[in-house]
Amino acid sequence: MLFDIRGRRKRFIQVIYVFLALLLGGGLVLFGIGGDATGGLGDAIGIGQNSGGGGSTEYDDEIEQAEATLATDPDNAEALLSLARYNYLNAQQSIEIEDDQQVFTEEALAQFEASVDAWEKYLKASDGTPDSSGATFAFRAYTTIAGSSGNTATIERRLKGAQKAAQVVADELPGPTSYLDLAAISYAVGDTKTGDEASKQALKSVDDAGRSALESQLKAAKRQGKATQRQLKAQDQGEEPDADALENPLGGLGAGAGAGAATP
Repeated sequence: MLFDIRGRRKRFIQVIYVFLALLLGGGLVLFGIGGDATGGLGDAIGIGQNSGGGGSTEYDDEIEQAEATLATDPDNAEALLSLARYNYLNAQQSIEIEDDQQVFTEEALAQFEASVDAWEKYLKASDGTPDSSGATFAFRAYTTIAGSSGNTATIERRLKGAQKAAQVVADELPGPTSYLDLAAISYAVGDTKTGDEASKQALKSVDDAGRSALESQLKAAKRQGKATQRQLKAQDQGEEPDADALENPLGGLGAGAGAGAATP
């Protein structure tokens, strides 16, 4: 397993990871609401649910090339974006599968963290609108590592980083899934205003046939966002997590939400 976590922190991490399953897991958010949905984070980079597994050195040449450029030009936005992208892709190759679930290895975690670090440097170095495909990699990297820290401030910073990345994707690739992604992560960071606005935009972008299911998912995401905030506050104050929130953190999101979730 990736983490050796005991006691209250283990229970808290489980809540965070189950919530993040709705962002990372597949069919519910990343890959659309029904077969014809577009505009989600998966669409931005053309990846599928089986993107993990295998070796973790496939993109080493690209990483070395980017690092060589940055050695002489540390603010090169294109090289920083490449570093973020290829560290992310190597991390995907480092994910292992156990009992049909993704297990994030120490190697994968370190590569996701390297991807996030490069993305944050890219944001400072770039001018204009951030690259939407890079924002997609950043979103998934942030949400993957969010619960790996026992520090509340670190978790919150990573979730906010994921929210910023999701906003980039929603702005550049508007659609029901990208708005749902933005709403869910906004609720997770306690930004109800942005979450509600993204929810409205999501509902405007679907036809009547998909509205009921989307409304249910948005309501469940908002409930879980509130539960996540409660757990963050409890963690920060050293209190016991909310047993009710832990009992069924996904609420009515359905079976598809947890597919491929990280195993803490």
